[in-house]
Amino acid sequence: MEVDSKVVEHRKTETADKVPRYTVLLKGLTVEAQEIRLSIKGDKEDLFKKYPLKTEHTIKVHNPQTKLT
Repeated sequence: MEVDSKVVEHRKTETADKVPRYTVLLKGLTVEAQEIRLSIKGDKEDLFKKYPLKTEHTIKVHNPQTKLT
């Protein structure tokens, strides 16, 4: 299954030990018109460069379940 998605949010948070975490949120629709949300988290800010806001990406899901939840 392939799902077209778009980067809708960048978020930077710090944990209790002051280590920054970077999160990219992607949203998309399946063929059945179900909404999907995918978060990619990392330790480096270059995650935002790899997934700039409003860019489109295709997510490939291997061996998908019958229903995404």
